[in-house]
Amino acid sequence: MIEIRGNIILAPVTEVHPLIKEGKSFSFDSPVGSYQKIIEWKKANLYSCLFYKVPIRNEQLGELIQIEGVKVCSLRNLKKASLKIEGITSLKIQDIDLIKKPRFKLRYNIEEKEFIKEYTFPFFSRENSLWAGINIYESTALGRDTSLVKEQVCRYGCKEDRSNNCQSCPSGHWTPFISLKCPASVSAICGLRECGGREQKACLRMTALKSKLTCEEARNYVYCSYGLDVNCLNNGDIICR
Repeated sequence: MIEIRGNIILAPVTEVHPLIKEGKSFSFDSPVGSYQKIIEWKKANLYSCLFYKVPIRNEQLGELIQIEGVKVCSLRNLKKASLKIEGITSLKIQDIDLIKKPRFKLRYNIEEKEFIKEYTFPFFSRENSLWAGINIYESTALGRDTSLVKEQVCRYGCKEDRSNNCQSCPSGHWTPFISLKCPASVSAICGLRECGGREQKACLRMTALKSKLTCEEARNYVYCSYGLDVNCLNNGDIICR
């Protein structure tokens, strides 16, 4: 029996296990009895992290421990665990992708059952802080003009007339975004990945099935690059600062 669960970390990842950075599948076999930090992330000024205690052969089985909302992510906080899975006989990290869409799968066994948890996160480092391949659109229309310029809005999703002029963007590249006032409709700005940076529009994760959003709700639908946070303006714009 295999049970699969997914976890999306909606916060900047500040640390991942060194072997995950190498991109190759591996198992936690040693040092036996040690606590290995698999991943750590930060929201506001608080940290959360996932630890794995390596089994001591037949004497003590492994444990998967998640700690949330602490000032320092350390073993001193083990008693504050928000999640603790015991009785693990083996654990493997596999299907690692730190380029296109940062994620990895955590595969572990308890008795005769096998479980898979997939961790996905849109941030990894300052150099790789956006999901490559996400929020990039290219028009393939032939004979298009290029009357618009980079960073110019080519589609206003909040207007009744939602005409799309994005085919006129340089090279046909455009980036989508949403507003607090009409989060179910996509607007767009000319340019390749024109989102997520300081003072830029927040990158779109998905549209919302609502007529309006609060700024706190918007965090579930958009994201900013590493080290920046989602901010909302009075006109409904969602930007990164």
